[in-house]
Amino acid sequence: MTYKKEIRKLFNKGYSYKQIVKVVGCALSTVSYYCNKDRNYNHEEGKNGIYINCKECGVSIYVKRSRVKTKKFCSVSCGLIYRNKLPKYKELSRIGGLKSAANQAMERRSKNEKLFAELCIAQYQTVLVNKPIFNGWDADVIIEDYKIAVLWNGKWHYKKITKKHSVKQVQNRDIIKINEIKKAGYAPYIIKDLGKCNPGFVEKEFNKFKKYTNVLRNGSNDNSTGSYPVAEGLTPSSATN
Repeated sequence: MTYKKEIRKLFNKGYSYKQIVKVVGCALSTVSYYCNKDRNYNHEEGKNGIYINCKECGVSIYVKRSRVKTKKFCSVSCGLIYRNKLPKYKELSRIGGLKSAANQAMERRSKNEKLFAELCIAQYQTVLVNKPIFNGWDADVIIEDYKIAVLWNGKWHYKKITKKHSVKQVQNRDIIKINEIKKAGYAPYIIKDLGKCNPGFVEKEFNKFKKYTNVLRNGSNDNSTGSYPVAEGLTPSSATN
């Protein structure tokens, strides 16, 4: 009795050697013999593989028997897109984004930003620098006295600096960070710095900031004069002296 047709039929459906042995009732060596012969058939005949649909985009792809259980996507990009939708990987991506943002912030701290932080430390009682207290996100300078989170945004927040640099990605992170700052009960205060090291510019922005905190200290958050940035992320560079 020959098992050739039955073995090939089951093999084409994706059955393993052991499964075929149980169904057909032949020896494992017999299954191996006919299945090994099937692997030598050409692609057009469809003897050494089957067509499956990509789990992400649904496109039909031809898969060899040996990869039926592991091949689920038509491309690496589809695999990554599908994986990143899973809750586990969403959280890992969020953590990775936080680490990347933190590393970039430390590497790109300008002399202007450092000088501004030093002036704040000398002026206010409790000042934190680059502390990730907003659900993992940080602010460049945090004035605990008034619950203000200062974001010193250099030109890489607005202009493409290197080939791999994505302005859109940076700005998306800024939006997330500002939302987390607000959720924590702090006021985001953005300083836009597009130039090089300039102590005069830093002093000018610091004086604006002091005027803003003086208004808060006096128990008022009135911005009707337009002289101070409101606690909603308005850039101080747009305010008047």
